[in-house]
Amino acid sequence: MEEWWKGDKPKFTHDCSKCFFLGNDLYQSNYSIIADLYYCGNEKGGSVIVRYGDDGPDYESGPLFICLRLAIGRDQSNYKTAILRAIGAGLIPDETLRKALISILK
Repeated sequence: MEEWWKGDKPKFTHDCSKCFFLGNDLYQSNYSIIADLYYCGNEKGGSVIVRYGDDGPDYESGPLFICLRLAIGRDQSNYKTAILRAIGAGLIPDETLRKALISILK
């Protein structure tokens, strides 16, 4: 997977030191806004974050398994882009992906 996004810089303030920046993308709810994409790994499978402003609530996020469900079947999705970049960067372990996919398919 090409990782051209690694040259991107965050556009907005994000105060979680555990999050891994995954580059920028056009914000899918308003294509005139650039969004910052993040993955935050944890023991529960991790979360995907789409930040579109500096204000505290200017973001969308969800657990990996929910974001996978939202991304499946969509051509364009910030969650899909973030998940693919996180996989490409080796941030999501195979076992975490397997559990997330099983939870979707049940």
